Amino acid sequence: MDELISKGVLNPSEEHYDKYYLWDKQTLEELELSLEDLEDTDFFIVNYETEEVIYPKGYEHSDGNTYYKLSEITNK
Repeated sequence: MDELISKGVLNPSEEHYDKYYLWDKQTLEELELSLEDLEDTDFFIVNYETEEVIYPKGYEHSDGNTYYKLSEITNK
């Protein structure tokens, strides 16, 4: 989490910061969701209040930038 804070992806002073939860492979399976390429050590950070989803490894977009938040990706 510290790395995401230092990159500006997460901000502890944001209003709904305390509503973030970690979803790992087990959580996704319990919700009957699955991702084929998800490794056992991978996880997502989900904010239950804002519905924001963060992937800590980031997604390298064709525009050359790395995006971490689902809202950033869906706006492309």
